[in-house]
Amino acid sequence: MFDTDTPQTVYTINEFCAAERISRSLLYALWQQGRGPRYYLAGTHRRITEQARQDWHRHLEAEAATGLPRGRE
Repeated sequence: MFDTDTPQTVYTINEFCAAERISRSLLYALWQQGRGPRYYLAGTHRRITEQARQDWHRHLEAEAATGLPRGRE
């Protein structure tokens, strides 16, 4: 169940890239490799939630710890 009292942060592609200090082309390359953050479509536009961003960070940290790219869970 969602907490409707606390709005969730949702990023556009440009906002996400600015927050992560990465280029759009890198983000799309990561998605192509299956290594980018989860997203959902709002019409034809991709959106990334704060939860997906945090999960992606944990995933990248796990990759860095092992030295190997991990598959998507």
